[in-house]
Formats: sequence, C-alpha cells, structure tokens
Amino acid sequence: MATSWPYRPGVGGGGWADHMPIGGLAVTVFFPTIKTRLAPLTLVLPRRPTVMLEGTTDTPEYRIAGSVNGRSVYVSVDIRSKHPNAAERRAAQVALCSIRFG
Repeated sequence: MATSWPYRPGVGGGGWADHMPIGGLAVTVFFPTIKTRLAPLTLVLPRRPTVMLEGTTDTPEYRIAGSVNGRSVYVSVDIRSKHPNAAERRAAQVALCSIRFG
C-alpha cells in the first residue's frame, strides 16, 4: 500500500481510510491466491470509479485487474474527493506508473 500522506499504522486508532485527508490518495495492490484468467495488467486509471470506498460518500475507488507473470493482480486507487479533479487524477496515474513488479 502507498499513501500520499504520512500514514503510520496503529497511530491514532482506526485504519488508513479514517486518516485520509481531503484530496488524499491511497493505492493498494493485492495478489489473490485463487487462480483466475485475466488479461495482462495495464496500469491506467479508469475514466470512472468502480465504487465508493466502503463506508464513505466522498471517496471514489477505481479498480484495475490483470495478470503479471502469470499471477492475478488487483489494484485499487482511492481518492478522497467526491469528484476528483484533473490534478488529483493525474497524481493517481503517476502513482500507478510508479508500481513495479519484480
């Protein structure tokens, strides 16, 4: 996981979503253990969010799924802004482009 703010787990109680500032960005990468057939992963922010982050009304969540080296990968990008502007979306895309798989 990567955040755009200095989040420290266990400090202040609650999880990262409870501490996300307005305009904050969180990127989570998940490798499921169940085998699925997915197209190769393309790290491009979708035009529209898939859902809102659970329990929120102001944090759209963009989801990307694909495979890397034969393994399934799920990436979620959360932006705490009800309607992310171009700069917030660009920052999210830069974060996605920074992801590296070994």
